[in-house]
Amino acid sequence: VITACAASYNTSHGISAGYPGVVISECSSLNNGGSGFRGVTSTSFKHCVARENAGHGFRADTGSTFTDCLASLNGTNGILARARSYVLHNDCSNNGGAGIAVEADASRIEANTVTGNTGAGIDVSGTVNLIFHNSARGNSGGNYDIVSGNRVGIIVIPTVSGAITGNGPGSGFGTTDPWANFGF
Repeated sequence: VITACAASYNTSHGISAGYPGVVISECSSLNNGGSGFRGVTSTSFKHCVARENAGHGFRADTGSTFTDCLASLNGTNGILARARSYVLHNDCSNNGGAGIAVEADASRIEANTVTGNTGAGIDVSGTVNLIFHNSARGNSGGNYDIVSGNRVGIIVIPTVSGAITGNGPGSGFGTTDPWANFGF
C-alpha cells in the first residue's frame, strides 16, 4: 500500500509498483521523465493526481482499477489501461495523447470526464468493453474513438440551453437513456 506520497522531477516514472495487487491512494506525481504512475497486474489507483509527466499520467496492466483520479498535461495518455480494468470517475484533460486509452478487452469505462486532449477523449482499441455515462469535450482526436465489438451507451450531444433564471427550465439532454455518453 502506497498512501499520501508525492513524486516530482524524477528522471523515470514518478511512482512505480512492481508487484501485483498494490494499492496507491491519495498520491501525486508531477513533472517526471516517465509516466506519473506505473503499475503491473491488479494495481489500484484511488484519488491520485498525475500532472505534467513526460509519459502517461497512469499506466497499468490487466485487472487494474483507476478511480477518482486526475490526469492533466501529461506527454501521452492520461490513463492507459489494459484488459479487464475498471476506469471510473476520472478527470483527464489536456494530455498529449488520449484522455483514456484502453488497449484490450473486458474493461468497464464509466462516468469519466475527458476534455482538451490531443488524441481522442476516450480511445478504445480492444473489444467486449463496456463504455457508458462518460462526458467528452474538445478533444483534438475526436471525443470518442471506439472500435466495433464493444458495448457503448448512446452518444448524445445535448442542445445548448438559453438563459436560465431561478430553477429553469433547461433545454434537457435530448435523451432519457441513463447509460448515455455525452459530447459537448
